[in-house]
Amino acid sequence: MKILAIETSQRHGSVAACQGDVLLEEHWLDTRLRTSRSLAPAIAQLLVDVGWRAFDVDLVAVTQGPGSFTGLRIGVTTAKTFGYASGAAVVGLNTLEILAVQLLMDPATTDSTGPTDVVLDAQRNQFFTARYRRQGNQLVRELPTRIVDREEWLAVRKEKDDSLVDGITAGVLPGRQAGQLERPIAAATLGRLAAWRQADPDGW
Repeated sequence: MKILAIETSQRHGSVAACQGDVLLEEHWLDTRLRTSRSLAPAIAQLLVDVGWRAFDVDLVAVTQGPGSFTGLRIGVTTAKTFGYASGAAVVGLNTLEILAVQLLMDPATTDSTGPTDVVLDAQRNQFFTARYRRQGNQLVRELPTRIVDREEWLAVRKEKDDSLVDGITAGVLPGRQAGQLERPIAAATLGRLAAWRQADPDGW
């Protein structure tokens, strides 16, 4: 399955081409330009680099949120338009789930079976957060995506901090401890997750 992945939920957007869950190419968007200007050229160049035509794409995977409202709107609209024009199917995936997969795929934490909190800065002193745990080849959601007050969330973690943390937090988390990671959301991970979901809806 040829998959085009579009990630625009954050400032560091990206696009990727995957053959099943194998990454062929990934391009990061030019942060000097607005997403509305950089996304279409990045997709066009990506297709050229991997030797695909638009009609070759079987599935378009796109981040559906949470994240930047404007970025998500542009990404989802682009994915739907591309799918309509090319005949490709379109699937949206949760941003926090992609972050959880990035952490659990990391060589340093691959064997982790403990809870994993994933966090995005929701502005106005709030976080988007969810909690996941790896069970074999499954990603089990323990707490759903929700908006929480930053200070209340940090107070709870101070009392009982038994989970790893991954996310885009713009420096609002105090300190970084061993095992705690922070990274941009990658379209490559989005593409792989979409492939796994197509192959096994009950898996990752």
